[in-house]
Amino acid sequence: MFRFLLAILLATWLPQAFGQVSAPSYCGNGNSPGFHEIEVEGARREYLLHIPDELPEVSAVIINFHGFGDCANAYVDSVGRASSLNSLADQAGFVVAYPQAMVRQKGDPYWEPGDNGNNIEVNDVLFTRHLVEDIASKVSIDPSRVFAVGYSNGGMMAYDLACVASDLFPAVGIMSGVMLADTCASSDATSIIHFHGIADYVIPLDGSGEYPSVLENIEFWRDHNDIPAESLVSTSLEFGDVTRDFYAGGRENTAVALYVINREYGKQGGHVWFTDPIDGLTPNQILWQFLSAASQETSPPQRALQPEVQWLLLRNTDEPNDAASEAN
Repeated sequence: MFRFLLAILLATWLPQAFGQVSAPSYCGNGNSPGFHEIEVEGARREYLLHIPDELPEVSAVIINFHGFGDCANAYVDSVGRASSLNSLADQAGFVVAYPQAMVRQKGDPYWEPGDNGNNIEVNDVLFTRHLVEDIASKVSIDPSRVFAVGYSNGGMMAYDLACVASDLFPAVGIMSGVMLADTCASSDATSIIHFHGIADYVIPLDGSGEYPSVLENIEFWRDHNDIPAESLVSTSLEFGDVTRDFYAGGRENTAVALYVINREYGKQGGHVWFTDPIDGLTPNQILWQFLSAASQETSPPQRALQPEVQWLLLRNTDEPNDAASEAN
């Protein structure tokens, strides 16, 4: 009996102890339009891809990371369709990818910041790099206009990519998220736009015992991008319902913007993907305008996935570096 109970204990404890992950098959993403699967050395990941009927010769790409416990198809329904991000993509001519997180130790699908290991099921940063590569095999994309955005836990992932994959993303956008780390692995400058509710009780604007302050995140990126503190322009929008802090003039033309949503649809701004127009523009439109305006001159990256996709990881240059040439 003891051995039987021990076997049960080990069976339930070992996956959590050693960080095993699994795909949330219950999501049913495979039945959704735009479903794609990536396989690398036997490891598999899923994502949904929205491609407008009409695109420019080369198009921008937004990688949009869902929140804790969510499924990519449900996120497409809520953010892509109900919140009209896909409609904006159709109008403006950019592609949107909705990747699926893995079920991890907490028992739900969520994103794990950190560039660790060579298994795309475990390493979400590596998965993201392969994701962009896979999209590029289907659509002609502009490597200087690949952006990461995310909601809640997905915003944590977007912030992480700004640090550990800055060679790939010139700008990132966050809805109701937070940056967990207080340091950045890369010295590259990255433009940041962040929307946050004044009454977000899941990830409080001023921080909590579990999460740092969003205001500290913004100050971190202002300093990281070498943006002068005196460049700050604070503006009250939508009759005081929204406050915008905007910093500009950083290295590589970077900017940092924080939209604090004081009230939305007559209620205090909470933990949501915001949709109420702000002085005539929806948050999606503001997000897209900021991302599409972001420009950054970067040096060649320190690493790449495969020699044949080196071009994808070299923003604003047509020539591979010496290492890439030798690999080819």
